Amino acid sequence: MNLLKGTIYSTINRLVKAVRDAGEDNVQDVDNVIALLADASGDVEWVNPNTDGEKLNALASEVVSVANAVVALAEKGDAAGTLSTLASVQVLCAHRNGTLGVQGWNRAVQSAVPGSLADPFHVGRPVLVSHNDDRLGVANGDVGVICLVNGQKVVAFEGLKGPVTIPLNRLPEVETVYAM
Repeated sequence: MNLLKGTIYSTINRLVKAVRDAGEDNVQDVDNVIALLADASGDVEWVNPNTDGEKLNALASEVVSVANAVVALAEKGDAAGTLSTLASVQVLCAHRNGTLGVQGWNRAVQSAVPGSLADPFHVGRPVLVSHNDDRLGVANGDVGVICLVNGQKVVAFEGLKGPVTIPLNRLPEVETVYAM
Protein backbone atom coordinates (compact mmCIF):
# COMPACT_ATOMS: atom_id res chain seq x y z
CA MET A 1 0.00 0.00 0.00
CA ASN A 2 1.43 3.41 -0.98
CA LEU A 3 0.62 5.85 1.82
CA LEU A 4 2.29 8.71 -0.03
CA LYS A 5 0.21 8.40 -3.20
CA GLY A 6 -0.56 11.80 -4.66
CA THR A 7 2.24 13.59 -2.83
CA ILE A 8 5.54 14.93 -4.08
CA TYR A 9 7.21 11.80 -2.71
CA SER A 10 5.34 9.45 -4.99
CA THR A 11 6.11 11.65 -8.01
CA ILE A 12 9.79 11.75 -7.17
CA ASN A 13 9.81 8.04 -6.33
CA ARG A 14 8.27 7.14 -9.70
CA LEU A 15 10.66 9.49 -11.47
CA VAL A 16 13.74 8.08 -9.74
CA LYS A 17 12.70 4.54 -10.63
CA ALA A 18 12.02 5.49 -14.26
CA VAL A 19 15.42 7.18 -14.59
CA ARG A 20 17.19 4.31 -12.82
CA ASP A 21 15.55 1.69 -15.01
CA ALA A 22 15.86 3.56 -18.32
CA GLY A 23 18.05 1.98 -20.95
CA GLU A 24 20.78 4.09 -22.53
CA ASP A 25 19.34 4.07 -26.02
CA ASN A 26 15.70 3.25 -25.33
CA VAL A 27 13.55 6.12 -26.63
CA GLN A 28 10.45 4.69 -24.93
CA ASP A 29 12.18 4.88 -21.54
CA VAL A 30 13.15 8.52 -22.17
CA ASP A 31 9.57 9.27 -23.25
CA ASN A 32 8.33 7.65 -20.02
CA VAL A 33 10.58 9.91 -17.92
CA ILE A 34 9.43 13.01 -19.81
CA ALA A 35 5.78 11.95 -19.41
CA LEU A 36 6.26 11.59 -15.65
CA LEU A 37 7.84 15.03 -15.52
CA ALA A 38 5.04 16.56 -17.59
CA ASP A 39 2.42 14.97 -15.31
CA ALA A 40 4.19 15.97 -12.06
CA SER A 41 2.45 17.73 -9.21
CA GLY A 42 2.84 21.46 -8.62
CA ASP A 43 5.83 20.75 -6.39
CA VAL A 44 7.82 19.27 -9.26
CA GLU A 45 7.96 21.00 -12.61
CA TRP A 46 9.64 19.97 -15.85
CA VAL A 47 11.14 22.89 -17.74
CA ASN A 48 12.06 21.98 -21.29
CA PRO A 49 14.89 24.33 -22.30
CA ASN A 50 14.02 23.83 -25.97
CA THR A 51 10.43 25.07 -25.66
CA ASP A 52 10.06 26.79 -22.28
CA GLY A 53 12.49 29.71 -22.55
CA GLU A 54 10.34 32.03 -20.43
CA LYS A 55 9.96 29.41 -17.68
CA LEU A 56 13.70 28.76 -17.78
CA ASN A 57 14.48 32.48 -17.40
CA ALA A 58 11.93 32.81 -14.58
CA LEU A 59 13.49 29.81 -12.83
CA ALA A 60 16.98 31.28 -13.18
CA SER A 61 15.76 34.57 -11.67
CA GLU A 62 14.07 32.74 -8.82
CA VAL A 63 17.19 30.68 -8.06
CA VAL A 64 19.36 33.83 -7.99
CA SER A 65 16.84 35.59 -5.75
CA VAL A 66 16.80 32.63 -3.35
CA ALA A 67 20.61 32.46 -3.41
CA ASN A 68 20.87 36.13 -2.42
CA ALA A 69 18.26 35.65 0.33
CA VAL A 70 20.29 32.67 1.62
CA VAL A 71 23.40 34.86 1.80
CA ALA A 72 21.53 37.55 3.77
CA LEU A 73 20.16 35.01 6.27
CA ALA A 74 23.52 33.22 6.59
CA GLU A 75 25.26 36.54 7.33
CA LYS A 76 22.75 37.11 10.15
CA GLY A 77 23.51 33.65 11.57
CA ASP A 78 19.96 32.37 10.95
CA ALA A 79 20.86 28.75 10.16
CA ALA A 80 17.27 27.48 10.26
CA GLY A 81 16.00 30.26 7.97
CA THR A 82 18.96 29.78 5.66
CA LEU A 83 18.32 26.05 5.25
CA SER A 84 14.58 26.55 4.82
CA THR A 85 15.05 29.23 2.19
CA LEU A 86 17.61 27.15 0.29
CA ALA A 87 15.21 24.19 0.25
CA SER A 88 12.39 26.31 -1.21
CA VAL A 89 13.74 25.90 -4.77
CA GLN A 90 15.86 23.02 -5.99
CA VAL A 91 17.05 22.56 -9.56
CA LEU A 92 17.67 19.02 -10.76
CA CYS A 93 19.69 18.74 -13.96
CA ALA A 94 19.98 15.81 -16.32
CA HIS A 95 23.71 16.40 -16.79
CA ARG A 96 26.73 17.60 -14.81
CA ASN A 97 28.38 19.47 -17.70
CA GLY A 98 27.18 22.09 -20.13
CA THR A 99 25.36 25.38 -19.80
CA LEU A 100 22.20 23.72 -18.50
CA GLY A 101 24.02 21.08 -16.47
CA VAL A 102 24.92 21.28 -12.78
CA GLN A 103 28.23 23.05 -13.41
CA GLY A 104 26.64 25.59 -15.76
CA TRP A 105 23.86 26.43 -13.32
CA ASN A 106 26.29 26.69 -10.43
CA ARG A 107 28.58 29.06 -12.39
CA ALA A 108 25.65 31.21 -13.54
CA VAL A 109 24.22 31.59 -10.05
CA GLN A 110 27.63 32.19 -8.48
CA SER A 111 28.32 34.98 -10.96
CA ALA A 112 25.04 36.64 -9.88
CA VAL A 113 25.72 36.39 -6.12
CA PRO A 114 28.06 39.20 -5.02
CA GLY A 115 31.35 37.93 -3.59
CA SER A 116 30.75 34.26 -4.30
CA LEU A 117 33.33 34.00 -7.06
CA ALA A 118 36.00 35.75 -4.97
CA ASP A 119 35.74 33.49 -1.92
CA PRO A 120 35.17 29.73 -2.34
CA PHE A 121 33.96 29.59 1.26
CA HIS A 122 31.74 32.68 1.21
CA VAL A 123 28.94 33.00 3.72
CA GLY A 124 25.77 31.71 2.11
CA ARG A 125 27.45 29.13 -0.13
CA PRO A 126 25.27 26.03 -0.38
CA VAL A 127 27.36 22.87 -0.29
CA LEU A 128 26.77 19.22 -1.11
CA VAL A 129 28.82 16.67 0.85
CA SER A 130 30.53 14.31 -1.59
CA HIS A 131 32.06 11.84 0.89
CA ASN A 132 30.68 10.25 4.04
CA ASP A 133 32.19 11.35 7.34
CA ASP A 134 30.87 9.21 10.18
CA ARG A 135 32.71 11.23 12.82
CA LEU A 136 30.84 14.38 11.81
CA GLY A 137 27.59 12.59 11.05
CA VAL A 138 27.36 13.76 7.44
CA ALA A 139 26.82 11.59 4.39
CA ASN A 140 27.31 11.83 0.67
CA GLY A 141 24.40 13.94 -0.61
CA ASP A 142 23.79 15.99 2.53
CA VAL A 143 23.23 19.68 1.76
CA GLY A 144 24.35 22.48 4.05
CA VAL A 145 25.06 26.21 3.96
CA ILE A 146 28.06 28.17 5.18
CA CYS A 147 26.76 30.53 7.88
CA LEU A 148 28.34 33.14 10.11
CA VAL A 149 27.50 32.16 13.69
CA ASN A 150 29.03 34.11 16.58
CA GLY A 151 31.61 35.58 14.21
CA GLN A 152 32.76 32.15 12.96
CA LYS A 153 32.08 30.45 9.64
CA VAL A 154 30.32 27.13 10.15
CA VAL A 155 28.34 24.84 7.90
CA ALA A 156 24.72 24.32 8.94
CA PHE A 157 22.93 21.07 8.08
CA GLU A 158 19.41 19.92 8.85
CA GLY A 159 19.33 17.80 12.00
CA LEU A 160 16.50 15.87 13.62
CA LYS A 161 15.88 18.65 16.15
CA GLY A 162 16.95 21.63 14.05
CA PRO A 163 20.15 22.84 12.42
CA VAL A 164 23.46 21.17 13.28
CA THR A 165 26.63 23.15 12.69
CA ILE A 166 30.12 21.94 11.81
CA PRO A 167 33.19 24.19 11.96
CA LEU A 168 34.31 25.13 8.47
CA ASN A 169 37.80 23.71 9.01
CA ARG A 170 36.32 20.25 9.71
CA LEU A 171 34.18 20.21 6.58
CA PRO A 172 34.63 17.08 4.45
CA GLU A 173 34.93 17.31 0.66
CA VAL A 174 32.05 19.38 -0.74
CA GLU A 175 30.91 21.04 -3.94
CA THR A 176 28.68 24.03 -4.58
CA VAL A 177 25.03 23.07 -4.99
CA TYR A 178 22.76 25.65 -6.58
CA ALA A 179 21.71 22.74 -8.79
CA MET A 180 22.15 18.98 -8.58
